[in-house]
This record gives sequence, C-alpha cells and structure tokens, in this order.
Amino acid sequence: MDDPEHGAVQIHGDEEIIEVIELNETEQTPGGCPAAPLRQPDDLAEEFDDVDFAEAGNVDDEGWETEDEMDAEQDDSELTFSRHTGSVFCISLDPLTNNLAVTGGEDDKAFVWRVTDGELLFECTGHKDSVTCAVFSHDSKLVASGDMSGLIKVWRVETKEEIWSFEIGDLEWLQWHPHAPVLLAGAADGNVWMWKIPSGECKMLQGPNCQATSGKILPDGRRAVVGYEDGTLRLWDLKQGNTIYVIKGEGSTIHVIKGVGSTIYIIKGQDGHQGALTSMECNKDGTLVLTGSVDGQAKLINTSTGKVVGCLSLDNSDTGNTAEEQDSNSVESVGFCNVLPLVAVAYLDGTLAIYDLSTQSLRHSCKHEVGIVHLQWEEASAMVAVCNLGGVVTLWDGRSGSMVSEYHGHSAEILDFTLNRRVWSLPTQSSGPVEFRVLREASVAVTAGGDHKAKVFCLQRPDRSSGQEARLIYAVTLPLSTAIMLANLPIILGIAYSRQLRNPPGYFYLSLLLADVGMGVALPFIPWMALGRALHFSACLLVHVFPNFLFLAFVSNLLLVHYDRYASIASPLHRARSWLYRRHCLTLLAAWLLPLLFALMPAFGWNGREERGTNTTAPPGCGRPWPPGDSCCTYRSVFPTAFIYLEVYGLLVPAILAIAVMTGRVLWITRGQLRGIQRLERAVGDAGRHRRLELRYARCVAAVTLAFLACWMPYMVYMHVCMAFLHRRGEQGNTRAHTVLLCTGIAGMASVPLLLGLANKDYTDAARRLMEI
Repeated sequence: MDDPEHGAVQIHGDEEIIEVIELNETEQTPGGCPAAPLRQPDDLAEEFDDVDFAEAGNVDDEGWETEDEMDAEQDDSELTFSRHTGSVFCISLDPLTNNLAVTGGEDDKAFVWRVTDGELLFECTGHKDSVTCAVFSHDSKLVASGDMSGLIKVWRVETKEEIWSFEIGDLEWLQWHPHAPVLLAGAADGNVWMWKIPSGECKMLQGPNCQATSGKILPDGRRAVVGYEDGTLRLWDLKQGNTIYVIKGEGSTIHVIKGVGSTIYIIKGQDGHQGALTSMECNKDGTLVLTGSVDGQAKLINTSTGKVVGCLSLDNSDTGNTAEEQDSNSVESVGFCNVLPLVAVAYLDGTLAIYDLSTQSLRHSCKHEVGIVHLQWEEASAMVAVCNLGGVVTLWDGRSGSMVSEYHGHSAEILDFTLNRRVWSLPTQSSGPVEFRVLREASVAVTAGGDHKAKVFCLQRPDRSSGQEARLIYAVTLPLSTAIMLANLPIILGIAYSRQLRNPPGYFYLSLLLADVGMGVALPFIPWMALGRALHFSACLLVHVFPNFLFLAFVSNLLLVHYDRYASIASPLHRARSWLYRRHCLTLLAAWLLPLLFALMPAFGWNGREERGTNTTAPPGCGRPWPPGDSCCTYRSVFPTAFIYLEVYGLLVPAILAIAVMTGRVLWITRGQLRGIQRLERAVGDAGRHRRLELRYARCVAAVTLAFLACWMPYMVYMHVCMAFLHRRGEQGNTRAHTVLLCTGIAGMASVPLLLGLANKDYTDAARRLMEI
C-alpha cells in the first residue's frame, strides 16, 4: 500500500461491477420523475460566490462561543487538583481526618495532597503502569498505591518515604484491613494476596483460574468476601486462609467438602450470579453482603449461612436476558444505607434503583441520561450520591427518590469518587492569605475524572425546602405571636392605670405579662434554632441567646407569680412580711437578671463551637454555600450539650414540677377550707348549699387540672422529643412536625398568664374599666 491513491480508493474488478451510470444522462427516480441533474463545478462556484461565509461563520461562532462559555462557567467544585497529566482512575480519603486525598492516574503517578487547599504533600513515584488503586490505611498513617502491572508500593504519610513494595500479576483491587496494618490485593489470576506491613509477611488465598474482580473485608476483620469473573463468590477466613463458603450460579446441587481444619461448603444453584462480579458492599455489622454483576442482578447474601437471601433486579426475573442485554445493563455499584433499611444499585444504563431491604421491592427508580460509575450513601443520612460518565455528581434523596442537586465541573467522565465521613474545613475565597472556614455537618465529594483533574465538591443540600419551612414558620408563629401580645396588652394597661393594683402582687403579675409579651416577640425566632443558617458566630449567638433569655425570663416570672398565689393561700399572714414583698424591686430584678446571666453563658465562652465535629448530620438550612467568615449556625453551635441538659433538667423541669406542686398544694388547702365551710353549713342545717359547694369544688379541680394539662403537656411532649433527638445525636426530626409541636407548646405556656388574669376579678375589672374609657 505504497500508493497513496491506491490506499485511499479501492479498485474493484469487472466481476464486482454492479451498475454503470452515465453521467450525462438524467437519472430517473423510482417514481418516474426526472431527478435533478448533477451539478457542474462552474455552477457550484457561482452559487458559492453569493454566500457570505464571514457573516454566516460569525453568527455560528457566536452561538458556539456562548455555549462553550456556559460549559466553562458551570464549575460547582470548591477546589481542583491538576497535577495529573492523564486520566485520574482512583481516589481515596484518609479515614482519620478526611483532610488528605490520594489519587492515581494514567500518567503512572499517584499523588497525596491536602483536600482543604490542594497542596501536594508528596508523589508516589516508581510505578511502571497506570495507577488504578490508591488507598489509606485505617489509621491514615500509611498509603498504598498499585498499578495495572501489579507493582504495589506502601508509603508512610508522616515521613513521605516508601517503606515496602511488592509485585504480583495484573492488579484488580486493593484494600486495607479495617483494624490492622494488613493489606489485601486481588489479582487477575484469581489469587488474593495478604501482607502484614511493613514486615511483608505474606499469605495467599488461592482462587479459581479467573480474575478476582472485587473484594471486601467484613467489619469483624476476620473474614473477607471475594468475587470472581466466573460469577463465583467466596467467603474467606483470613486467619486460617480457608474458604468458608463458595457460591456459584450454575447447577442445582449442594456439596459439602471437608477442608483442612474446617468444613468448606460449596453451594451451587440458580441463586448465584451468571456473570462476572463487578462490585460488592456489606452492611454495618457485616451480616449481609450485596453483590453486583454483569448479569444485571444484585444479590443479598447472608454471611453467616452463605445463602442468597434476596435477588434485586429491574425486570424481576433471573433468566430470559441475552448475554448482550446483560452486559449492556450490568450492575456497576451497590451500597447500603446506614440509617434506613434501603439499598441502592447503580446500572450501566443510567438507572439508580433504590430497594426496600425489608421487602426486597423496588422503591424508586432514578434515571440518568448516561451510565453510572459509582454510588455512595452519606454516612448518617438517607442521601445517596452517584457519579456518571457525563462528568456529573448527583445527590438523591433515598426516601422520596427525588433528585436533590447536581454538581458539574468535569469536562469528561468521572471515573471514581468518594464521600467524606467527618467534618472538615474549606479555604475561603479571598485574594489574601488562605483562611479556613468550617463546613460543619456537610458531606464533601472528591472526584477523579478523565479530564486529568480531581475535584472537591461540597454536597451541601440546597435549601429547596427552606422556602416552604420559612413560610410554615411565619404562617404559624406570626399570628400566634400577634395574638399573645394583643391579649396581654389590655391587662397590662389596666394594671398600669389602676392605683389599687400598684402593690407587690400587681407588680409581680405585671412583670409576668411583660415576659409573656417577650415570649410573643421571641416565638418567631425559636423554631429557627433547630434549623441551620449561614451567619457569623456573633450574629448566631444573638439569635439564639436573645430568645432563650426571654423564654427563661418568662419561666422565672411565672414561677414567681405562682409562688405569690401559693403564699397568699398557704400563709396569708406571713406573706406581707416576707423578703419577697418587702424587697419586691430586688425580687423583680432577680427574676430578670438571673435568666439573663444564664442565657449569656454561651457568649462568655461556654458554647458549642468545640462540639462541631461530634455531629455528622447536616441540619436543614445548612445546604447552601455561605460568604467567607460565616458558618453554619445551629443551636449546637451555640449551646453545648451540657448547657442544654442543665437548662432542661436543672431549670425547666424543676420549675414546671414546682408549679405543679404549688398548684396541687393550693387545691389541697382549698379542699381543707371547704371542709370547714361544709361543717359550718351542716351545723346550720343547709344541706343544699353543702352539695353546691362540693359540686363547685369538683368543677374547680377539673378546670385547674384540664387547664394545667392543656397548657403544659404540649410543651412537655415537645421537650421530651427534642431531648430524645439530642440523645441520639445525628438524627433530624421532621421540620413541619417540629414547628407545629413547638408553637403548640409555647402557645400553651403563653396562655397561663392570661388564665391567671381571667381568674382574678381585680385584673379583669381593671381591663374592663380601661376598655370603657
């Protein structure tokens, strides 16, 4: 093929001639109509002269430029690592801090770099082929990298030195032991290697003569599950080096083979996979393993019995698919949800299937336009993130099956990604020195792409529901707040204008009414404490401390008024001589000053900033990026756990119990006084009045009891629910239920002063006289 023309055009012989067409004749169409004659070069040239190529090209170029600019501008990543010169195949985060990442690529290199600012720590050199595996050890002290040729190297992160290397056959996967410096690797020849690092003590788990395509060490650290190209799944005892179970997909018999030192059960049946295994994952306790295969099915396997307990498939059929159909819709990734009985299965055709683990039924089918590469559930929520061949990371809500958000930035396919499992910080966007802002309770995805880049995405859930939450909060709290303030206003003005009520009991009750108005002012702020907002810490302190102070002041004044009522009945002669009455100004000052001092403790340093890393669940409202210097403002940022327990169980619960005891004591004293009246009535012989007094007392007890339960029980239930969520640390309640329950409880408490005022004729008469004026 030295002749260029001969290489460009194939010359056929006479026997290959199919039809001869005369160029100077008019071609007839099948319908008998003459076709358009062939254009001559001169005719085409004349037509081209009439075309303004510059103008047309500019118009077209403008359109393409706009589209390119749009693609270039859509980069949702927080940071881009660009040291690789080829496709980035693998990525891993250190499990201890999630601040370090290791990436391996087509350029035969692996890099260890810091996720917060992209700074390169060191390069893992010496590889002879593309680095396809790179992982950190359980304590983040070691990092292992392996290339396609089978060369595995281990580096010490602190000293940045290579401490061990070994070469096997073609490498398929690499994984560290979850509790020890032990490294496992699967090879193309079916063998699984296990080394103790850095001594290099070796053990080999010999498999079938086919690739060990995937592997997973179970959480107990004593067993490992390995999947092979022939569809076989083996459960290994790592200490003994023996196979516990072997599950195959062909045949229908069960064989029991006596092994050395243990029994090997080889289970064959239609329950097994019919194609190569592609992925596997286990649940938190290691009792179940979920496997995926090119046959388009996912299998649930009990690791204790070795039995297949479930088969998850989109078409709900184990057979009937051709090999071509199976390969075209193979399972690419699987995963368990940690907080709900859900599993996710990602398929090559772009389908993300979410199954109910308890019923093994398809719950949601989430469609993508391109194939999915990998999926991973968030550690402490029902959110699942996937990366696909379109270069996009998508976050889905596993409960509703709805897409939460998409994250763009890669110009090629994403080949691997991982989510962080701890809270960490990101640098602020500033031109000066690098400053770090804390991204509390936010998942971060680190991706490896075919565009030679690794990117960091902050998967903060956008507040698509924040508008609905805000409308709900305002719709419930604003009318309620207005009603509380307006209901108190007539009694406040009546007491202020009445000279008869200018005494210590009147001042105490007036202070309570003012505190009740403060509750109405604070009510719209209180539901936001359980949500998240992007605020500077000083502003975060203000919006939490101020409502808390008004609430505590209300409880303090309410306790004071109840004690006044109790003292007026229990010891009316000593009431006027008590210190509370003789120094009523100091009493009122203490009723307001002590709650203020307690509420200001977070501003004096006893706040929850040190507990930021203890909770890994993103609260509602922390889902959008915020300006530099701001942070996610929640009640956990302001109130430490000890402060919350002290306020609830040291102040609120004793105060409510004291009010209940004083109310019950008053009823008991009233009962005794009623007995005396009844004895007097019996002496004069008026039996009808005696029965009327009994009925009136019974009605009074029933009214007080029902009023107490109606006013206090909603808040007690709300407080119990909140403390239950706080105790579990990490679970979030329903925002709508939280808002309704909170407002109901606050409204019940705020109605207590009004009921006390309505029960006192002096206060109602003063308000009535004011209204008549």
